[in-house]
Amino acid sequence: MEEYEMKVRDLIDLESGAKRDNNVGKGAYELISPLALKRLALVYERGASQKGARNWEKGIPFSRCVQSAIRHVFQYLEGMRDEDHLMQACWNLIAVAHFEECIKKGLLPKELNDLPDYNGQKG
Repeated sequence: MEEYEMKVRDLIDLESGAKRDNNVGKGAYELISPLALKRLALVYERGASQKGARNWEKGIPFSRCVQSAIRHVFQYLEGMRDEDHLMQACWNLIAVAHFEECIKKGLLPKELNDLPDYNGQKG
């Protein structure tokens, strides 16, 4: 998201003498847990087998995703381990983030964001 980008683009000198852009603002993908990511990938796999691999990319109202994420968090807090409720919650929140970016790019309709706007920032 543009508002989160850092604009520092100083060159750094590597030990070899080569110069490179620094990595500020590019994301630290190497810090994402492969253990958690595998669990998330299993959620995607399960959904793909039930509904089709890219069904979710057609768009889902934000309220449905947030509702589902909250429900899964509470199921986890209740001690339910019948499915990976933490990763189901993550999946729903990642989907909303994906939809936000697609709306900005004009790929999905802004009406998917059906959440209340209590701060006047919905845009």
